[in-house]
Amino acid sequence: AYLIASMIAILLAFATVKNKYIESVLLPILDVSQSFPSFALLPFLIVFFGANGFAVIVILTINIIWPILFTIIGSLKGSRQDLNNAATIFGARGVNRFIHFSLPSILPSFISGSIIGWGEAWDVIVGAEIIAQVGGIGAFLGNISASKNLTVLALAISVYLLLIFVLNQLLWIPLLNYSSRYQNES
Repeated sequence: AYLIASMIAILLAFATVKNKYIESVLLPILDVSQSFPSFALLPFLIVFFGANGFAVIVILTINIIWPILFTIIGSLKGSRQDLNNAATIFGARGVNRFIHFSLPSILPSFISGSIIGWGEAWDVIVGAEIIAQVGGIGAFLGNISASKNLTVLALAISVYLLLIFVLNQLLWIPLLNYSSRYQNES
């Protein structure tokens, strides 16, 4: 879900910012869409796709995409024109420009949006798996909760929090620190 959301967000952000007509049509739609409580779509997704992991992946993708998309749009709209001009002067075009100029320039915003989207996904996955009745961490916590064994539930939630903490320390904090070297201050 994260990879799908990231790719869609990057494509939509560049399409929105690089073309004024697309921006005038797409940005209001995206803005309203991100305000809609996407978790409310889960019953529809379950009816449409069935109670399976695919419905959970779709709802996760919908939740993850918004912070990534809007942080990238903000980054692109606030990009420094002098750096853009320098890339043009030195012949950065097409895929070469995208890889060596555009992607590094959005990296800090992409990582920040990813951290927010990843955090929202942790919230959604628990409820989505319980409602869709599929296996996973949410279903595991739901089953423990149904057993009314508070000691085991408290332990399971503690392990869940520890997992989130470890992933933040091993993945997101290093990526955030790495991305800061690409920060373009005005």
